[in-house]
Amino acid sequence: MENPLYLVLINFPIMIIGGGFEEIGWRGYLQPTLQKRWSPFTSTLIVGGIWSIWHLPLWFVVGSNQVSMNFLWFTLIALALSFLMTIIYLYTRSIFLCIIFHALINSLWEVYIPDTNILSGLYTLLFALVIYTILEIYRKKNPTKSHHVHV
Repeated sequence: MENPLYLVLINFPIMIIGGGFEEIGWRGYLQPTLQKRWSPFTSTLIVGGIWSIWHLPLWFVVGSNQVSMNFLWFTLIALALSFLMTIIYLYTRSIFLCIIFHALINSLWEVYIPDTNILSGLYTLLFALVIYTILEIYRKKNPTKSHHVHV
């Protein structure tokens, strides 16, 4: 923890605009569009890869958090977060919850500055893939149950 915890609350509304609203495009449009042609897994890899590249210009903006981050680490984390947000979206069909999750992650990064080594990124991606796989197996085994919680 490098900054006071109250910054999460102060930054949260800012991060809804500065990041969270990206989810209208990522999970609101691109993910469902890709899933018409490919599986949720493949679609998530594509969205995560594009999402990572979308942020690449920030590595050249003096003063941005990204200047000090390893881009490969960020890509692994973007993929991990994409898999977690795919699960949120598949279970709820709520872009709102994806916006809140994205803004919360961004707000937490203002307080808990992540260690951007590649191994931590790989562990995070592995963790997200395990959660994604377990929930996808459950979702496929229970197709008649409604998993959609509209928020």
